[in-house]
Amino acid sequence: MGVIFVTDLFSQEGVSRMIRDGVWKGATVQYADGAVCLRIREGASWLAVSTLIQSLGGDILQDFDRLRWGLIRFPEGTNIFATINELLQSPLVENAEPEMVGHIFFDPNDPYFAGTSPATYHYQWYLYNYGQSPPSGTAGADINIRRA
Repeated sequence: MGVIFVTDLFSQEGVSRMIRDGVWKGATVQYADGAVCLRIREGASWLAVSTLIQSLGGDILQDFDRLRWGLIRFPEGTNIFATINELLQSPLVENAEPEMVGHIFFDPNDPYFAGTSPATYHYQWYLYNYGQSPPSGTAGADINIRRA
């Protein structure tokens, strides 16, 4: 749920958030400063949820959808991880996580895609065929996966 892409971060109208690094569930992640993705429990009172968010200094940036996920904004510099832990203590909250930053890559990190050795060249030539040998491919005879 909570992933934004670097290419879109500063193109959103009226939005400019600092990207921060932190440790989330044992892994180093990048996240948008002051943004928390929140999932409320089924049947949670809108007034109670709104009161909880306001009591922590936040406001609802994107309203809760049918799956009960919403985007909450906190003041810049808020310790998001401590705030998430506080939110998770509430019986109104099912899940909370930082708004993660995703990165777009043009090539998959699959060694069979680029063919790291002659033993792997032939496996995925149909994705990107630059005339590799083997299999004596024809450059461009592929599905243009990079452009997709």
